[in-house]
Amino acid sequence: MGLIDVKEKVIKTLGEFLDRNKEYIVEAYISNPITKHIIGRMYVATDRVFKTDDKGFTLEWDNRQGIVFNNFSVPYDKILACYDETDEYDQQMIFVILKCGVSIDFGCVGLEV
Repeated sequence: MGLIDVKEKVIKTLGEFLDRNKEYIVEAYISNPITKHIIGRMYVATDRVFKTDDKGFTLEWDNRQGIVFNNFSVPYDKILACYDETDEYDQQMIFVILKCGVSIDFGCVGLEV
């Protein structure tokens, strides 16, 4: 995948997922994509902001009085793949696989705030 392809895939796949679930909390796992071992987990609140530019994307949440308490940024040139999967219960997950061997997995928790 070229850098332009990765950028378009992330913006379309992750952006549409976050927009479609904007009223729900999203759970993000940091995991090992080979062993499926979860390294860390975070809950992305509904006040999230998904920003993109030519170099990468940023996801921010918990913005209080102009202070962002939680965020992470990923440059497109560090992304190996971005794809979605839907399980037998029609639950969609978005996977952003990084070249360093880590995956960021996004799923809708189903909790409204």
